[in-house]
Amino acid sequence: MNRDEYLTYLSEIKELEALLAEISTDNVLERVSLESRLKSAKSAIADITESKLTGKARLTFRGEPVFGNHGIAADFGSKAAGAFSEAVASIAADYQIIFRVRVLFLTNKRNNC
Repeated sequence: MNRDEYLTYLSEIKELEALLAEISTDNVLERVSLESRLKSAKSAIADITESKLTGKARLTFRGEPVFGNHGIAADFGSKAAGAFSEAVASIAADYQIIFRVRVLFLTNKRNNC
């Protein structure tokens, strides 16, 4: 599940809860329908944590290998997407190293105090 889908579910849950708060208990059919949808939405995101959410990126190509709005030369698209993927992986690796260094620093600082 990507972040947009997760946020959509959160928004839907909030809206359903607000609707349920406004509906009288006499309106059984509508209440049951909304409660069912609320249960379904909550179960869809029940096991999702921040680390399980996937990111999304949009690459835009211009230039000679691009054929209007119809397509892109396969070799160019493949090379460009590969380079983008490598850049993202490199940045992610850098953040992991920075995080580890900070953890080590804080651990040493606590042990030395």
